[in-house]
Amino acid sequence: MTPAPKRRWFRYSLRTLFVVVTVFACWLGYELNWIRARRVIVADFPKWGAFEGQSGVPGLAQPSAPGLLWLFGERGYAIVTRVVTEDDPEKDVGDEIQRAKRLFPESLVEYIAIPRNAGSARNDPTAP
Repeated sequence: MTPAPKRRWFRYSLRTLFVVVTVFACWLGYELNWIRARRVIVADFPKWGAFEGQSGVPGLAQPSAPGLLWLFGERGYAIVTRVVTEDDPEKDVGDEIQRAKRLFPESLVEYIAIPRNAGSARNDPTAP
């Protein structure tokens, strides 16, 4: 009877370990930069509005964050809205909307145009 062969453990070189750690660090940096960019938009509330699901809007479910962002505690947003005034250049608004669509793939990204003098009494035809 021949003896059972000894178990060989998986072997890897130090170079392989460095490559695996480098690839993991690049992926982690990409994910964390994505979260940082999302939070910059959400924090700029006068210009942007980001709404999670179940915020009083019927039929609006809470979406999950895209990819593996949920591992880092990132929440998903159902609606991301950009408030546009007459002072905003159209080119910049279009670029910001496209950027928000890339950062929030789980969301409905829209914009609302507000006139410069919205809410003032002199523009109200019913005002005395």
